[in-house]
Amino acid sequence: MPRAGEVLIRVAAAGVNRPDVLQRMGRYPAPADADPLPGLEVAGRIEALGKGVDDWQSGDRVMALAHGGGYAEFCRVPAAHCLPVPDALTDVEAAAVPETFFTVWYNVFMRAALQPNYVQWPCRCLKMAGSNPLFTGRFHWPPRRMPTG
Repeated sequence: MPRAGEVLIRVAAAGVNRPDVLQRMGRYPAPADADPLPGLEVAGRIEALGKGVDDWQSGDRVMALAHGGGYAEFCRVPAAHCLPVPDALTDVEAAAVPETFFTVWYNVFMRAALQPNYVQWPCRCLKMAGSNPLFTGRFHWPPRRMPTG
């Protein structure tokens, strides 16, 4: 069952990341506070809500960034690590989104503090991760309108 502030997701699809591969090869031990099973990104439906979770409902279709455990049938994640899955995406496609796009969001809007109306979209950004998925995320992600919060 989920703890306070968490949701329990019935996993329909899980992403595969470099840490997952290295963990399965025995070359990347899971952090002490992480679920020992691999799986950092999932897509599925919310099965249960922890205390204090008001933004989601049981049955909502979500994609989420997990702290391990995404390869299981059920995965517990902080509710704040979930995003709604757009109808245009399959569960398999949605499971490949969180790690890349949460990283882009964190770097562009939280660390660099890019603000609405600061630049005209589409903007040009220095792309430092040319050989991994973050490059793709930074290249194709800029929204038509800047987020406001």
